[in-house]
Amino acid sequence: METSMQTNVTIGIHSYLFATHYEIDAKKRAAFNWLSQMVFGIQFEEWYQKGGWTESFRPYTLFDKENAVANVSVCPFELLLDGKPRRYLGLYTVMVHPDWRGLGLSRFLMETILRDWEDQYDQVFLFANDSVLDFYPRFGFEQVQEQAFSRILPTQPGRLIRKLNMACPADRMLLQKQIAAATPLARVSIRNLWGMALFQALYELEFYVCREPDAVLCIEREKGRITLHDCFCAHPLPLNELARMIPAENGDLLTLGFTPLRSSGWTAAPVQRKDSTTFLLTGRENPFLQQPMLFPTLVHA
Repeated sequence: METSMQTNVTIGIHSYLFATHYEIDAKKRAAFNWLSQMVFGIQFEEWYQKGGWTESFRPYTLFDKENAVANVSVCPFELLLDGKPRRYLGLYTVMVHPDWRGLGLSRFLMETILRDWEDQYDQVFLFANDSVLDFYPRFGFEQVQEQAFSRILPTQPGRLIRKLNMACPADRMLLQKQIAAATPLARVSIRNLWGMALFQALYELEFYVCREPDAVLCIEREKGRITLHDCFCAHPLPLNELARMIPAENGDLLTLGFTPLRSSGWTAAPVQRKDSTTFLLTGRENPFLQQPMLFPTLVHA
């Protein structure tokens, strides 16, 4: 674990404490959670206590006295892009306390992060709320158009056994082991996914155990629509076989939360999301320009 870093900075006419790598500091962590609860309605303490807050989640935070007032978190990802190792940097939890907005705090944090990580990553990405789509181009980011792959399912029983319970240590260990041993089934496959997957399992999505073959599937259902966010299986799994593992009624639309290695039999269509527009840093590689592609939805948080 890297040593906590903190220093006093002046932005405009105000002074702040700038800190990062402070996850073991209970007071600073509580201040971060207080700000995230105010801005996003969520706290990260349970995720921390269950082992999700690792070196793959690094808040850059400004404190006014004991209060966290602005933050941008950095998530370094190791991924395979069409089988080639790449290093991508995700920016998350971009937030400013309402009483400290308009003072240049987000600009300071964004510029600091881009300077700190400039030569370490092949690309930087983020997912923006609709209210701030004009903000990120100021730092060299551009919107990209993602496309998702889908198909209609017949009535089928599927092969799901049970939902994983993240309050159970054995289930958390099972999920972690499945992720570590998984064979990539997507053109964009993130290797260090455990922390983000645990976050989704705790706060957003459901993970299910499947047998024959042994696998864990992350599935979301809503009114005739099923999203398969990911599948973690140690053995190569044909996409059509994977689709048969999901319980469905005739006419259910199955959408993949990833770009399949082979898309024959699947229909690609532009993705329209509310409050989650994908941005990439201009001037670096942009795999979305060449052919239909979707960034793994498990890292949309």
